[in-house]
Amino acid sequence: MKLSEQTLRVLTNFSRINQSLVFAVGNRLRTISTTDALIAEAVIPDSFPTRFAVYDLPQLLAATKLFDNPELDFDKTWLIIKDVNRSVKFFYTNEALVKAAPEADINVESGNYIKVQLKGADLSAMLKAVGILQVPQIIFKSDGGDVFIAALDLKNDSSNNFKINLGKGNGDVFQFAFDVEKIMLFAVDDYDVTLSDIGAAKFESSTIDLRYWSAVEAKGSFYNE
Repeated sequence: MKLSEQTLRVLTNFSRINQSLVFAVGNRLRTISTTDALIAEAVIPDSFPTRFAVYDLPQLLAATKLFDNPELDFDKTWLIIKDVNRSVKFFYTNEALVKAAPEADINVESGNYIKVQLKGADLSAMLKAVGILQVPQIIFKSDGGDVFIAALDLKNDSSNNFKINLGKGNGDVFQFAFDVEKIMLFAVDDYDVTLSDIGAAKFESSTIDLRYWSAVEAKGSFYNE
């Protein structure tokens, strides 16, 4: 089995969310952060033939870079990464040692919600601004007119901030706050975002089969209050 570039990109992104991963049979990958605040799921072009767990996913990904054209063979307790004359035997870990994501999705539309679109260029600019301004939150906000995304410090009214107009709202007044450490784990892409008053949000890529569910910070978030 050879891993496509898209699969490798997804695995690299997931390794930033949680260094461990349970691979299910098939082409669906799912992970959860150690704090339970972020869940990610992707449907990839490649299909895994067996279920196994990896404790150190970054190490596995680094091992594939030892080869120009790596191929993976799967056994009961290990996998082999190989090319013409080189190979690595990489052992699976006990699945009980890995924090696995729940199978059930979070239904963010079970409460009151608003949908917005977030372009990859705007997400990239926002993450760059976070690094420059050193602020701890990213918020989606509307006073009933336009919808904005902003990087700021909610605890400091005089903090530097950066905002982008995402377009017209629907009349709802809301603010949804996120710890920047969650948003920084997202792959930079275009997203259809569902913001919900149940305390969670869904970010679904509009270019590949990838989605994230993130907890919303209770302090600094409101909807039509």
